[in-house]
Order: sequence, then C-alpha cells, then structure tokens
Amino acid sequence: MAETEKTNTRGTSSGSSARRGKSPTTSRRTWKLFLLLLLFVIVLGAFFLFLKMGYRVLFSQNERFKLHRIELIGSGYWQSRPTELANAIGLKLGSDNLFGLSVSELRARLDALPNVKHGSVTRIPPDTLRIQLVERIPRARLFSPRSEWVADADGVALRRSQTMDFAGTLPLIIGLNVQNVKSGQILPGTFQAMKLIMAVLRNYPDLTINAVNVQSKAQLLFTARYLTNPEQFTVILPAKCTDINVKLNALQAAIQESRHRGERQGVYDLTFQDQVIAR
Repeated sequence: MAETEKTNTRGTSSGSSARRGKSPTTSRRTWKLFLLLLLFVIVLGAFFLFLKMGYRVLFSQNERFKLHRIELIGSGYWQSRPTELANAIGLKLGSDNLFGLSVSELRARLDALPNVKHGSVTRIPPDTLRIQLVERIPRARLFSPRSEWVADADGVALRRSQTMDFAGTLPLIIGLNVQNVKSGQILPGTFQAMKLIMAVLRNYPDLTINAVNVQSKAQLLFTARYLTNPEQFTVILPAKCTDINVKLNALQAAIQESRHRGERQGVYDLTFQDQVIAR
C-alpha cells in the first residue's frame, strides 16, 4: 500500500513538471514571429527614410526649386508691394525652397496681417509662389477727421497708411472710449455703428452718413445728408437696434414726406416704436 502511494506521488509530480515546461516547437514559433515583426519594422523604417531622402533630393533641397518670384492676386495695399509682403511673412527670395515652405503656415501668417482678411498660397513650380489676398476695406474713419485710424466692416482698426486707397469721404465714428489702439484690434463700441454704415451703403444710396456718435449707451446718433442737398440733419436711433433696415425705411419715408411738404427738418427721432418724430 505504501509503495502504491509512493508511485502515485511520483506520477503526479512528473505530470505537473510536464505541464509547467514549454514545448520546443512553441518557443521556435514565437521567435520566428518576433524576428519577422522586427524585420518588417526595419524594412518599413528604411522605406520611409528612403522616401524622405528622395523627397529632399528631388524637391525640398533641389536648387532648381528655389523661390525667385511672388505672384500676387488681389487689389489693395499689397498689390504693388510683393517684396514688402515677402518680408512681412518671413519669405526669403532666392534662398527659400518652394517645397521646403509650409503652405498652411504661410497662410496663417497672411491671415495674421492686420490689413488682410484672408489669403491663400499656391506653389507654381519651379520658382513661383502664388499669393491671393482679400484685404480689409476701410469703411469709416475713427476718432477725428485727421486721425490715422480707419476701420473695416468688422470694426477692425487699421492704420490708414497701410490700407488700400479709397475714393470719397468715409463716415466718421466718434465717441469711442478706447486708448492705445493697435492695428488689427476689434474696437468695442463700433459694432452698431458699422452695422448702420454698411446698411446705408448697401441699401440706401440716397443717404450719406457724415458722422456717427457712439458715446451714449442708450442712443446712437448720426448726422447725414439726403441726395445732393448739402444740409445736414441728425438722426437718433436706439443704441440696440435689432432691425436697422426697418428704422432706415421709416427714416427715408419721413424725409421724403418732409421734402414733399417743403419742410426741412433738423432732427429725426427713431427711438419710438413704429413712428418717427421730426422736428
């Protein structure tokens, strides 16, 4: 009986050892898979390195693709200043490689220029970069008639010397509580004024705005002329006017009625609901 138990103990111990040990075949398969995977990674890395080196030799380090010319498309301040524009966005003519430049980075630099609304960049091999610009258009003067500052339709402050030439006289926005103006800054307080100016410009050619006063938080005052009449009149609008076109329609109708009666009103008050008070 004791001998039988001893034999069973040895048998159990041998079975456990067999289960714990690794099969030689399994080990060889694991090593083969590992080596194949390592080989694949090495080949893939070598392939991408070859592509990178080939791209450099054929394009980004090829002397034939050096940047020598900038083709500008657009109209405005930058149109006659390609060299200045190149300097402004960090381009080096005769040195930069056309394919070594990042088009997206150049586009971001263009958009960062205060007087540029947006721009696009295209490579034209072998040596030309095409830049298309949409510049900000001055729509109003700021602070005073002799101020160096103007603003576009978005209320972005621009130096007059760095904008496109504009014909005629721009409306003046006064009453702004702003100090240390920076080019490209969106000025608080210009939103309603620019909304008014652009609505008149687009839809009411018989009206000419001379100046808009934004000092009051309750009212928006502006002076204007009608048709070719040199006489100015003052218009009072709510500071927060939700539908400027409705108010301007009412204003135009009131002006026409006054002219029909042979009257010349000096003030048109549009702060009341559904009516115009002329005096």
